[in-house]
Amino acid sequence: MRRFFLVLAVTIVIAVGVVALLFIQQLRQDQASWSLPKVPMPICEPLPERGPDHIVSLLISQSTDRPGIVCVRMSNGTQKIITYVEGIRLERRWLGLIWLPYIRLSEVLSFGAPRHLGLPVLVSGGHRDFYRPSPYDPALPGTYRVRLRYQEGPEKKDRTVYSAEFSIP
Repeated sequence: MRRFFLVLAVTIVIAVGVVALLFIQQLRQDQASWSLPKVPMPICEPLPERGPDHIVSLLISQSTDRPGIVCVRMSNGTQKIITYVEGIRLERRWLGLIWLPYIRLSEVLSFGAPRHLGLPVLVSGGHRDFYRPSPYDPALPGTYRVRLRYQEGPEKKDRTVYSAEFSIP
């Protein structure tokens, strides 16, 4: 009886492994269809090189050539290194009362998988630029803000900073 269960377990493990390999192979074949078309980056109004001293700030400007795309400059005015794993998230005001993350269909289909943001560290005095929601998929008209969750210094204190509210026509 033990031998039967052992053979059954080995057979199940092999079957799961084969299915997983076939799935991975299919993903690799479909990867070319997932790539986004090459489009020029949006043109944005100029942003200051640095934000205010002693704080982490989010500077916002809207794209001049593509409505619904926002240019965000994350600026570290503190004397500490910050790390941001979650990254920058666009939030929309709903019913004039509550802020909810702006989620596109592509994020829902990918089960909200986080996008690679490069090295998630920003040194003191540094800045990094982003496009939100993305250069390929503009946001709908509404009132928005940008949120950044980060950790500061070696003690890893969790912090959150918000941009000023802005409207997308």
